[in-house]
Amino acid sequence: MNLNSDKILRTGKLKILQWCSFVCLTLLFVLQLKAQDSQRFSPLVNSKLYKSKGWFYGLAATRMIPNPESFNEIKVVRQNGNTDTLLRGAFQAKGKLGIFAEIGRHHFTNKFYFFHHFDYGIALKLFRGRESFNGWMNADQGKFNAISSGKFSEFYASAFANASNIVRLSESWWMHNSLGLNFDFNAISMRSYSGPTWGMSQQFSPKFLLQFHYRLGFGYKLTGRVFLMPFIEVPVVGILPFESAKANLREFSSTYKPVIFGIRILTLGKQPSRECIGVPSANPVDIDKEKPGKHKNDGLFGPDVKMKKMRRK
Repeated sequence: MNLNSDKILRTGKLKILQWCSFVCLTLLFVLQLKAQDSQRFSPLVNSKLYKSKGWFYGLAATRMIPNPESFNEIKVVRQNGNTDTLLRGAFQAKGKLGIFAEIGRHHFTNKFYFFHHFDYGIALKLFRGRESFNGWMNADQGKFNAISSGKFSEFYASAFANASNIVRLSESWWMHNSLGLNFDFNAISMRSYSGPTWGMSQQFSPKFLLQFHYRLGFGYKLTGRVFLMPFIEVPVVGILPFESAKANLREFSSTYKPVIFGIRILTLGKQPSRECIGVPSANPVDIDKEKPGKHKNDGLFGPDVKMKKMRRK
């Protein structure tokens, strides 16, 4: 496989991911229209007992998906009309499992036609992967075989917000589609590379990331105020840094698409008690009928007002 065909392959896979995101959003819209004519379910939130907002907690795993998994590269240099090949060989990239943890606030609402849930919070992300190279290089001493390998761990602190659509599937299950924005800060980077790197075009993840992401979840009503939600999240548009709007991360000579999959626990706050302190109960035993005012079985007014009316007659 030559360099041009490899670039076509990478571009094709990226377009496939983008089209998959578009298809998911289109399917969401169709399901939303269909849900309007489907069976009506009881509300997810019992507003008499619970508030429509509360805290959520999430724990997940991350996986860096190489784009593509392996590719060939030829690096040449042109000087004084001559062309020399510096590097030629095959790179292989592999993603490794990382961790993800989140905490924040959320709110169910019925004020909007399309969006039924909003949330915001902070998260910690760990992205991990590795890269290997097998080929040959051309240095001052001549051509020689080269085998190199590297690994990386990128630790990000993140702030995010999501707007979500809910499609009810049953009394307990629903589909949760979210469009969100995340701002990430690369707090810790750990990278190592063994072997020659002569002629390699190595780049690394930036210090700051600003991305639009898509999250697909399936909510389950565990109790009246506790919900579980398995989910998967993938970035779809990169804003910072802006590289043709691609939401990929670059490590060494490879590019990766970070994917997050895990579970979120959502809770609701309890409604405050409606009992009024210092007000007598409705039990007639607790009411002093000698005092003026409205009493049960005494008409609209108290006994003192009735006596005044009798005197006038």
